[in-house]
Amino acid sequence: MKKNPVEVLIIGAGNRGMYKFGELCKREDINMKVVGVADPDDEKREKMKKEHNIPEENCFKSGEQALKQKRFCDAVINATPDKKHHKISIMALEKGYNLLLEKPMATTAKDCVDIVNAQKKSGKVLSVAHVLRYSPFFQELKKFLDSKELGNMLDIELLEEVGYWHFAHSFVRGNWRKKKDSGPVILTKSCHDMDILTWLIGGDIGILSSTGSLKRFKRQHAPMGSTKRCTEKCKVKKTCPYNAERFYLSVKDPGSVKWPLNVISPIDKSIKARKKALKEGQYGRCVWKCDNDVCDNQNVNIDFLNGVNARFKLTAFGAESTRKIRIYLEGGEIHGDLGKGNIRIIKYKGIKGGDEIKNIEVSAKGAHGGGDEFLLKSFVKAISEKDKASNLTTAKQSLQSHLMAFAAEQSRLKKGDRINFQKYRKRLGLKSKSINIKNFKKKFFRR
Repeated sequence: MKKNPVEVLIIGAGNRGMYKFGELCKREDINMKVVGVADPDDEKREKMKKEHNIPEENCFKSGEQALKQKRFCDAVINATPDKKHHKISIMALEKGYNLLLEKPMATTAKDCVDIVNAQKKSGKVLSVAHVLRYSPFFQELKKFLDSKELGNMLDIELLEEVGYWHFAHSFVRGNWRKKKDSGPVILTKSCHDMDILTWLIGGDIGILSSTGSLKRFKRQHAPMGSTKRCTEKCKVKKTCPYNAERFYLSVKDPGSVKWPLNVISPIDKSIKARKKALKEGQYGRCVWKCDNDVCDNQNVNIDFLNGVNARFKLTAFGAESTRKIRIYLEGGEIHGDLGKGNIRIIKYKGIKGGDEIKNIEVSAKGAHGGGDEFLLKSFVKAISEKDKASNLTTAKQSLQSHLMAFAAEQSRLKKGDRINFQKYRKRLGLKSKSINIKNFKKKFFRR
């Protein structure tokens, strides 16, 4: 017998709240029903109300307003802007709701710790949307690594190619372009990657360092003849790969307009509405003449206490948004590309050119390698079946990746200073393993 659906209040009817979680909740196999919505935008709220048959009394102009009411469903999806994550999450947990929290958890280390403590006090399910853990690609990688078929891990490299068009959309023109409004890119974009490294490696951290900068998307790189907006008489728009008109108007049929094209005019997706949005809104601006300040490149080096060295690189470029990974183990190596859904396993056989090679193809459909739907299914299972093990991204587990991001940004601002991560945790009042940075190098290379 099928269980009753988990009833949910979505706070924040933006791209993730409306078009990702909202759409997935319409699927019968997800077994989740949207029964409430909170958003300050009247059109977005009305659209959610109609599409999910939400009663008027469960429609609110703010998350705060919704959470002051008597609890009326099982869970809250917090898809608000990053700066509001902390307040809304604490309110939801204190009200007795289970919580699905978009990443990043919050924009300061203290606020993240607050959420962890609030969840512990409430006893409710809290899943952080670190969707990569749920994707078939990383599930397959984790399964293989845990099998120890090629022995222990020695070294790992993870590259995030944000995609030149994605970076321009989200981190130059978009809502994550300014550190003060959301956070550093290593947090807002790449806490995913810090989380995956921690999960795959399965150890704690000794030393962390980072470098990075805003190198390309700056006013001094604007081509001669460019204008403040792509909608003006820009002399280079025909050849510029960042021409907003070409990008956001590339799909004519409103019914076929998906992310990221729908972000500029989420309700009325007609050509006319999108043209108006480009003339008046933030997405029509020249990428060289915006007010962005987050890094477009960053490198993080992490020495784990179990002897594994991890290197992460973020780049604003790449034709496709993807993550590429290389893992070196005692008996071989693994190469993978999330976007292509390909994992290549090489087992060393001791013969030049004669190593054993195995290729595994996994589903790469959907954003984040298809992890979103499995995140929701896991969240539902954790609530309806009280199956805590299905929740791969608890608040406590997810805290580590956020602290790594905050520490990395601290290191970057100090031009790559090495940070003793355990001391960093201790300053936040968290338990840590005592390490001596002078002796760490000896410990790191001793096996």
